[in-house]
Amino acid sequence: MNFGMVLCISITGLLGVLSGLAALEEKVLVHASFLYNFTGWLFMMAVHYYRVAYNNDLFDGLLLSILKWTTLFIIIHIIFASFFIRIDKKRREQEEEKKRKGSIEKVGKNYVYTFGDGSKITVTQEDFQKKD
Repeated sequence: MNFGMVLCISITGLLGVLSGLAALEEKVLVHASFLYNFTGWLFMMAVHYYRVAYNNDLFDGLLLSILKWTTLFIIIHIIFASFFIRIDKKRREQEEEKKRKGSIEKVGKNYVYTFGDGSKITVTQEDFQKKD
C-alpha cells in the first residue's frame, strides 16, 4: 500500500466528517439532507479506496459499484428532499405568522401594526377581516 492511497482515504474520510459536521449546523432541512447524503457518499468512496488499496484484485466492478451507490444516494436525497421541502415551507409560514402576530398590539378599540422599519399604522378590527 502506498502513501498516495492512504492520503486519498484520509482526505476522503476527513471531508466526510467535515460535511457531516456542516449538516449538523444547517437550518434548512433540504441542505442538511444533501450534506448527510454527501457524507455517506464520501465514506462510501473511502471504503472503495480502502478496498482497492488492500486488495489489488478488487478493481473488477469498482466503477459499477460506485455508480450503484451514487444512484442510491441520489434517490434517497430526492425522496427526503420532497418531504423536507414541505416541512421547511410550513416552518417558514409559521415563522412569518408569528412575526406578523408579534407586530400587532391592541390599543383601545384599535390595533397598532408595527412594520419592520419601526413605522406604525393604526387599523381596526374590520381591516383585519378584509381579504383583498
